[in-house]
Order: sequence, then structure tokens, then C-alpha cells
Amino acid sequence: MAIIGREILAKPILRTKTLSVPEWGGEIIIRELNDIEREKCHTILRKNFDHANGMPDAAALARFRRYVFVYGWVDESGAQVITPQEIDTLAQQSGAVLDRIAGEIARFSGLSPDDEGDGDAAEDAEKN
Repeated sequence: MAIIGREILAKPILRTKTLSVPEWGGEIIIRELNDIEREKCHTILRKNFDHANGMPDAAALARFRRYVFVYGWVDESGAQVITPQEIDTLAQQSGAVLDRIAGEIARFSGLSPDDEGDGDAAEDAEKN
């Protein structure tokens, strides 16, 4: 096995996959979130954690879902399809579709309990 040095940090290595979205009549490309994006999403939940209920408030969960979606939906070149400045455009879409896609991105990025990664956002928010 090769020895890896800091040169590996010069180019992000983020997994992507194609996801069918029949409601939109096709497929989209999603990618796992990088560490900065994951932290931004965790911060949304941490800042709005309702300790009485043991989870983030509903508005925080909706913002979390939208940001996961914005960061994780990319085009063929890996560029984000929509920017954080356009996040309000998502509010007009089906919540069920956004839930499903954001859930896939979250699992792919290690942000949900049945993830392909290493963490759970709500659990992390509760710990902090």
C-alpha cells in the first residue's frame, strides 16, 4: 500500500451517486458533504435544540434539510446546482421529495442513523 502525504488534501475526494427522482421526471447527482458543510448543518441543529423535547425545533429541522439538499445536489462537474442564497426556492417544492433526497444525502454523508458514514446530526446536536 502506498504512503499518502499532504498532497491528498489538494483535491477533495467526495463520493457521488445518481438518484432517481420520478416526481421530477429524471435523475439527479448527489454527493457526500465535506467537513465544513457537515459542520454548518450540525450548527443549525445545535443552535436550535429544544432540550425539553430532546430534539431541534421544526424550523431548524427544515433549514437543516434544505442546507443538506443545497450542499449535496451537484451537476456533472461536481458544482452545486443551487447556492445557499437560493435556498428559499426549495420551500416551494414538495416536502416529501425534499425529505427523501435530503435523507439520501444525509445518509451518504454520515448524518443520519442508518448512514453510510459515521455520525448522526440529531444525536450530535443533543450531545453539544
